[in-house]
Amino acid sequence: MRLIYAVIVILGLNTQAISEVNKTDLTPYQILKIESYAKKGVADAQYLLASMYMNGQGIRRDLHKAFKWFKKAALQGHMSAQYNIGVMFDNGMSVKENNKEAVKWYKAAASKGFAQAQYNLGIMYFNGESIQENIIHAYKWFIIAANAGNQHARNGLEVLKKNMTRKQINKAEVLAKKRDPILSN
Repeated sequence: MRLIYAVIVILGLNTQAISEVNKTDLTPYQILKIESYAKKGVADAQYLLASMYMNGQGIRRDLHKAFKWFKKAALQGHMSAQYNIGVMFDNGMSVKENNKEAVKWYKAAASKGFAQAQYNLGIMYFNGESIQENIIHAYKWFIIAANAGNQHARNGLEVLKKNMTRKQINKAEVLAKKRDPILSN
């Protein structure tokens, strides 16, 4: 949602034009405007510019520049940028694959409620990727992600549940409630 507001402010678009941003190329003027705001340190503009470089939208696809701009936004706490940095480290996109860094950035985005980051973190705990394999923490993150609407996490809960004791499930549920205030209501 913050991205939509950034597009409105940066590009001066109306509501109709916003729904078309992802469907069409931006004008050279709009791209320059986004770059200008990104260079001034506006996290939403940095994220938008990074996304454009990542997807080759309006500009030539460049994963190195995408990483650079995602990182700038991520360091300012932009949760979607934090998630994308995690994905880039997780998959070795323009950077050397580094699961430890991926976990760090997934945790940052997950702690702000980004459901896909929560799910990815659960997967990393399940597989023991750069963190100690821990089925309880995997289940906990799947609960939180599922509560946020992530269908993959819902499916993952069913799979993990078959391999866990009732005691492990209870512990994961308690940890999830501590982590996610919505679950404790």
